[in-house]
Amino acid sequence: MTTPDSQGSDNSDCSSDAGSDNISLTSTEVYSQEPFGTYSDRVRTLLSEIYGVEAATSADISRRQGGSFNRIIGIILQSADSTSEDLILRIPRFSEEVDAAGIIRQVGVLRCLRAFLPVPEVVLFDASSNNTLERAFMIMRRIPGESLFVVLHTLSVSDRCDLAVQLARLISTIHSMPVPQAVGPLSCGEDGQLCVARITKHDEGLGPDELSPRSAPLSLSDFISTRTNEIRDWSIRKWPTESFYGDLCDQMQEIWKNLLGDVAFSERQVLFHRDFAARNIIIHQDTADSRWSIKAVLDWDEADVAPLELASVWPDWLWSHADEPTSEISVAESDPDLPVYDEECGQIRAAFVSEIERLEPGYVDRVRLARDTKLNTLYNRARDGFNSNEQIGEISDLFLDLELDK
Repeated sequence: MTTPDSQGSDNSDCSSDAGSDNISLTSTEVYSQEPFGTYSDRVRTLLSEIYGVEAATSADISRRQGGSFNRIIGIILQSADSTSEDLILRIPRFSEEVDAAGIIRQVGVLRCLRAFLPVPEVVLFDASSNNTLERAFMIMRRIPGESLFVVLHTLSVSDRCDLAVQLARLISTIHSMPVPQAVGPLSCGEDGQLCVARITKHDEGLGPDELSPRSAPLSLSDFISTRTNEIRDWSIRKWPTESFYGDLCDQMQEIWKNLLGDVAFSERQVLFHRDFAARNIIIHQDTADSRWSIKAVLDWDEADVAPLELASVWPDWLWSHADEPTSEISVAESDPDLPVYDEECGQIRAAFVSEIERLEPGYVDRVRLARDTKLNTLYNRARDGFNSNEQIGEISDLFLDLELDK
């Protein structure tokens, strides 16, 4: 177990980790995990081991809404001088999904990011299961504020226009962060410096994909080629007599050659937040002037380094209307040319476009390029492989469209 570290930083993958008071009432049933009543006793024992019996006894321990991959517990520690420390305990729901190296990598990445970006602070962590919880865990400082997803449609048009400008500046800041010039998952080396890792799939097909310190591809083309070849090789080892996944990889390379073979990408590789959604953004309202400001961006576990075209996210959820039948999770390919719901939504989008084009000229055209070349779909399948019929269908449908167009 590490010792408390006031300089580190981190948080979790869900808005509730940083400030939402929504409570998950079904996690015990959905994830078949220990009920909160008895689990909170184990949390108190853990706190006693870390902070002492007195602090643990007086601690306020509460259940908070977690995500699909992490259980979230709220902790308020009282000190002798009547001040309090508001913390979040984050525990992977499925120990087989995150190994010790994964926890160490996540903490390392977030501590590196904190020097440049508004990310939460890791107080301490244990990457092993040799503790009272029998799971790896992180303890982080809770960020005061609200999930933007929760309050978005209660904000005025003026407030949302202001946030649109802030979001544009945040995206530009993310793109300006110094990162290794390669393509792939962001990681942290043994020297504590950011690096780009290689994905290594288990030969037996069980357990999580691993991140390897081997040298990563230097360009998007190399990344697509390398990953499709790796997926093909893995499938041959696992199913020597089957050609299904090999055929999918061949289709991906054919799609890449036809859609992107002649596209000149910028040589600029930037930090890419792969889930830049409202639920991962914490905002706070100032009591003096009632202005909302962005306080943190969560969920950096799947962050990558990628070409600027791929990392040019399109936050269309910001100008969505409450009456629109939209999903919290956007489709892979964003479309900047879709009409907005009404004039007020148009004002919010215009505020974002004006600021992002000032900061990063050509931004909207890069989003269009990604849409027209199905860049996000190809990248995601090369990166993560094929884990569902829907993902297999994405590539099969693209390949069929190309065949029909010939």
